Amino acid sequence: MSSTEVVRKTQIIFREVNKRIAEITSAHEEKSSEFLCECGTATCATVIPLTLSDYPEIRKDDAHFITALGHRVDGVDRLVEARDGFEIVALVATEGVPSGS
Repeated sequence: MSSTEVVRKTQIIFREVNKRIAEITSAHEEKSSEFLCECGTATCATVIPLTLSDYPEIRKDDAHFITALGHRVDGVDRLVEARDGFEIVALVATEGVPSGS
């Protein structure tokens, strides 16, 4: 498995955890929560505070991931948008790499 594939699979795992965080937060009628950085580094434990209205907006594009500032993986991710305290990134090349959902 290539390093790009490892990063992407890790991003997908963190995304799935974040989707569950959003579901639980919403069920408790909270307006915001702390989401995991989806940078693809398996040992990353950085959290990103987001509102529940921001998270689905970012997730509208299945190719987008949230990362803490400076956590973008060179050669794997490209910057889509920088926001206050985090970045939205997408995979540079997707051929042969699972996109997740």
